[in-house]
Amino acid sequence: MKRHSAFPITVVVALIVAGAVMGQDPQQWRPAVVPVPQAPASVQPSNWQPAVYSPVPAPMTIAPSGYAPAPEVTPGVTGCSDPVGAGTGRCPDCGGQGCFWCGGWLRDRFGICGLWGGVEFLHVWAHGRMLPPLITTSPDGTPRGSAGVLPGATILFGGERIGDDRQSAGRVTFGVWLDDCENTGLAARFFAIEGANDGATFVSNDTGSPILGAPFFNVSIAANDAVLASYPNEQRGFIDARTSQDVIMGEGLLRTLLLRGNGYRLDLLGGYLYSQVSDGLDYRLNTTIIDPGSIFPIGSNFDFIDRFDARNDFHGATAGLMGELRHYQWRIHAMGKISFGNVRQELTVSGQQTIDIPGGGGPITGPGGIYAQPSNSGTFVRNETTYIPEAYLGIGYQVNRCLELTAGYTFIYWADVITAGDQIDTSIDFSGGTRPVVTLRDTDFWVMGVSLGASWNY
Repeated sequence: MKRHSAFPITVVVALIVAGAVMGQDPQQWRPAVVPVPQAPASVQPSNWQPAVYSPVPAPMTIAPSGYAPAPEVTPGVTGCSDPVGAGTGRCPDCGGQGCFWCGGWLRDRFGICGLWGGVEFLHVWAHGRMLPPLITTSPDGTPRGSAGVLPGATILFGGERIGDDRQSAGRVTFGVWLDDCENTGLAARFFAIEGANDGATFVSNDTGSPILGAPFFNVSIAANDAVLASYPNEQRGFIDARTSQDVIMGEGLLRTLLLRGNGYRLDLLGGYLYSQVSDGLDYRLNTTIIDPGSIFPIGSNFDFIDRFDARNDFHGATAGLMGELRHYQWRIHAMGKISFGNVRQELTVSGQQTIDIPGGGGPITGPGGIYAQPSNSGTFVRNETTYIPEAYLGIGYQVNRCLELTAGYTFIYWADVITAGDQIDTSIDFSGGTRPVVTLRDTDFWVMGVSLGASWNY
């Protein structure tokens, strides 16, 4: 006889009884879970889901589609320049190159609004120019035929190079970038020297001492001679010689980027250069007769004036390179360029003599001085093809993003210029012959100097 376990039946009965007691349908019953006491909660909607905890993010704004993180700024240095405006403090996208203020060992500096300029003060030394002997003297008692005559006489002025002393000069630069990345720019530069002025004045006393003369080669006698301004007890007078020289330059340049890297750049230069070198000589010899035995009355006065003006006007095209290296606030910059073109050489020579003899009815003026005679007087012009190279090397310190202090060295060379002293022919025929003559002799000329200045960027 099979035995049936009573356990299943007992379980079923217990479930039915429990369901009846709880007032629930046995088919709906679920095991009860004892709840943990908690604060009363509001009734949730039918689609309610438990909240999932997550950290609360910091507030943020939605960045535009073209947003790029701002470059890191070097600690302790003003933020990078902002040519694109809007106060973003970011440099423009210039091929991945940062600006000067944006950190790194070497950086480029992009302009704030595309303008720059500079002012420099220079101490310069020029090549100078030659003068023939123009004023001589001899000891008192020297025979009249030898007085002031070379080679025995002493040269007081001339016979050497003049105008090679230190002079002051100035240079001004203005420029504008044509794009935010400083790839192309226009610049104007102006350079001028204060002028080399040399000269001397020698005056005798009332008795005609010391001896003063203007030396020359006398074509009529084929020998050295001298026109005397003073000779003891016969003539008293003076000789004055004054020279002047001025140099100015002006140019317009187009600056185009060739290479740029992390803190360096190299630019190609092209443009136009105008240069003028002017050189002049004013010479005057004045003598008064004091000898009672002279063929001229006492007090007769003879005044001779010479004027030599040489001018060189250059117009030409310029080509060259400009480069720079930057290390934070420090910058090394260099430029080398050469200009090819035409120089117009113009020489003007004039001479005048005034003779005033007591009782002669007043002064009489005519052509011809001492070295400027009718044979070489007038205006003479010649055009030459030539070149002018220029080199510059400097260092700068960026005080802030707008101001830089600079120091540098400049060298400029002129291959073909005429100067007044080179055009003086000391071979003279006072009888009205063909000497002196004009030959328009060329010479070279250069200027070099050191500069201190300031550059700015806006």
